[in-house]
Amino acid sequence: MNKNKKDFIKLINKLKPFGAEVSACIIDLQTGKGIGYNENEFIYPASVYKIFIAAEVLRQVEIGKIKLKQKVRIKSPNDIDNEARFYPTAHFPVLKSGDTVDVETLLKLMLQRSDNTASNVLIDLIGRENISKNIINANGWNGSDVTRKFLNRAHEKKKYRYVDITKTCAQHLAEFMQKLDANKLVSLFVSKNLKKYMSDGSKKDTLSDQLIHRQKENWLGDVLFEKGGWFQVRTRNPLQALKWGGFFIRHQAQAAIVQINGKKYAVGILSKYSTFFPRKYFKFFEITKWLAQ
Repeated sequence: MNKNKKDFIKLINKLKPFGAEVSACIIDLQTGKGIGYNENEFIYPASVYKIFIAAEVLRQVEIGKIKLKQKVRIKSPNDIDNEARFYPTAHFPVLKSGDTVDVETLLKLMLQRSDNTASNVLIDLIGRENISKNIINANGWNGSDVTRKFLNRAHEKKKYRYVDITKTCAQHLAEFMQKLDANKLVSLFVSKNLKKYMSDGSKKDTLSDQLIHRQKENWLGDVLFEKGGWFQVRTRNPLQALKWGGFFIRHQAQAAIVQINGKKYAVGILSKYSTFFPRKYFKFFEITKWLAQ
């Protein structure tokens, strides 16, 4: 890698919104060398942690514990995606309680349109302790455990109701993508199939591109495989906005393999920031532009 940590830190400090918490890491997949910015700081990754869920689903498929064509019934309170405007329904309807869907479809929905209902159902199917044991801890990514479903705490099972939110760091995300690229994430079967499902979501005019908040400049460019994450809390209360530092508290994150000038990089980036302006985002795209210079 012909970039250095000092310049990378300058870049992130220039790009990040005022007061933002940021964890970022880039690994050159040719040399294995990396650079980072608070790369070991743990931040809520929003939907990015669905890659950990998917890896365990595919591991259990490989050992025969579950099957891709196995039918699963959607039950409340897992069915939380009630607004069709977030997910274009021409491809697949919004999942509702009582629907029966196979595991492969749930995987595609979780990774390609970031479907939260599908994620909740798959977490129940495979067990969040198994994600920690077989994916997180097995790879030395302690602290990145999947602790919560995509649910209000009040709807969680009692044993999970008061646990901390899921967090991860950029180093773990970049290492995940590094292993994925090398087909060493759990196994060849898991790696190849995960890339297949993730790549579908990185092409143009597919489900992930149609999500209402995804704008090109907000995400890394030159992507081969990726999972993005986005979550925000909004208030119209001026006093609360002053306390937060803005009307919006936003989490924006991405784990990706990018290819620039014939070279591949694994990138992990997480951010949390406040803003008064709904269209002010952390422009992740500038990171891959910087790598191309």
